[in-house]
Amino acid sequence: MAQNIIIIDDNPHNTKLARLVLSKEGYNVYSELSVKDGLKIMKMHKMSLVLMDVMMPGIDGFEGVKLIKEDENLRLIPIIMVTALSTKEDVLKALKVGADDYLAKPYNIKDLVAKTKHLTSISAFIEKWCPHASENTNIIDLMDLSSID
Repeated sequence: MAQNIIIIDDNPHNTKLARLVLSKEGYNVYSELSVKDGLKIMKMHKMSLVLMDVMMPGIDGFEGVKLIKEDENLRLIPIIMVTALSTKEDVLKALKVGADDYLAKPYNIKDLVAKTKHLTSISAFIEKWCPHASENTNIIDLMDLSSID
C-alpha cells in the first residue's frame, strides 16, 4: 500500500515537480496551498510525511509545524521544511519548532527522494512497531535509549 505525503506550499508551481517525482516513487501525493487546508487533509487521510514551505500568507510554516506537533493525532508525522530560507538560524528555528529535516530551495531531486524515503521508512516503522502511540508519546519515548552510555 502506498504511503501518503502532503506538500503544503502556497505556490503550486513549487509543488508540481515534487509531486511528479514522488508520485513516480510510488507515493500518494496531496498538495494544499495553506496550512489550514493542509491540516484538513491530514485529518482526513493518514500521512507518512509532510513537506512544508515556510513563507506563506496567514499561518507560516514554522507555526504550521507547531500546530501539527500539538495535535495528538498528527504529532508523530515527520516533517521536512522545504524553503528558500537557508541560513543557519532558519534551519535551527525549523528544527526547534519540531521539523525533522530541512531542504533548501532550489533543491536537488535526489536529495528530496533520499530524505523522503528516509523519513517515510521511520513512519512505517512507528506504524508497525508502535501502533498504540498516544498523545503522551514522542519519538524519543519510542526509542530504547538504554544501550547509550
